[in-house]
Amino acid sequence: MNTQKNIFLQLKKEDYIKSSVLLPSNLSPLKKLFAKGLGTSAAKLIKVYELLFANIYLNENIQNIQKYIWRIVFDESKIQIKLPFGKIRTVRICGLVALNYTQFFETEIELYSLLHKLLKEKKHLNNKESIFQLIEKEAPNYKQQLKVIINKKKQSIYDFEVLMGISSDHVRFDQLTQNMHKKMKRYFSKIVNLHQGKSIFPSWPFAFKEYTWMIQNSFLLDSISFKIEKEIRKHCNFQNPNSTTLKNDLNSTFNEINQFNRTFSSNFNYSKLSFIKKWKVLSVVPVASLYLSAMEAQVPDIAETIQHAGFTDVSIERPASGATTIALALGSISDGDSSGDNFTTYWSIAFFSLIPTFTD
Repeated sequence: MNTQKNIFLQLKKEDYIKSSVLLPSNLSPLKKLFAKGLGTSAAKLIKVYELLFANIYLNENIQNIQKYIWRIVFDESKIQIKLPFGKIRTVRICGLVALNYTQFFETEIELYSLLHKLLKEKKHLNNKESIFQLIEKEAPNYKQQLKVIINKKKQSIYDFEVLMGISSDHVRFDQLTQNMHKKMKRYFSKIVNLHQGKSIFPSWPFAFKEYTWMIQNSFLLDSISFKIEKEIRKHCNFQNPNSTTLKNDLNSTFNEINQFNRTFSSNFNYSKLSFIKKWKVLSVVPVASLYLSAMEAQVPDIAETIQHAGFTDVSIERPASGATTIALALGSISDGDSSGDNFTTYWSIAFFSLIPTFTD
């Protein structure tokens, strides 16, 4: 049973890792930093799913799980930031706050509780292929129930887009906020205006427009929901994380990170970076590196998932047997190769000296 729970978490981690291919490219340095915040948010969501699966495994009451997850997400949305020459401020990650008001997690709890019920008698489901095979076999028997759940999940994702200003729908916005506390309704009104460029006040999320497509589609890049949608023939726009197109994009992403490895190690004094050199590093670092490194900082064991996510076909010029290009970018080396050890030092110093300049 514990194995099944871990497989669900493994699949969720892989989905979030693969969402890195949806990130925009060729951004200005300050807009690139926004990816670090997205990576932190993704890592927080992974932690939420870990708790969600653990409580389902313990057969907790669904309503109790919902209340627990709601509180955890609300607490995890608090972060502290420091812009250059500014004071440390406590702010909320608006995307996490929005998810709490869309019934997204309620639907996920309902979905995975049902899958847990279907799987609990199976003792040999120890990999994702066997999970998908069981869904293929059992989904037709629960077709109507799954249709309702998947449709609710699609609606919750759309509601998230509305509260975040990604989709402009005044009618739905009023429906979602009519029972909220007036302060919370005001909060989402400000978020929508800010993200749609209607606010006159400068703010950190100016980069948001560059990332809206990625944020929207990262929720649809869902291996479990895609498989269920396919089996019950209910089209809800969920995407296949294992498509050939996505794998090709993933290879391109890893190759871009590998190119940064070479550029950084050959052009920068990595022992101590001046402000100018930090800025130069930020101008050439791939957006995916910032996103994935922020995930790894929050969820250290994500590196192991990356190495087992089917990415081993990516070619790398540095000899690091058993590790993928992206594992190098995250500072995760499987065999202690000396070249890899050097790169770990390069990346760690670059990342942890670069980011605090702007956000600590």
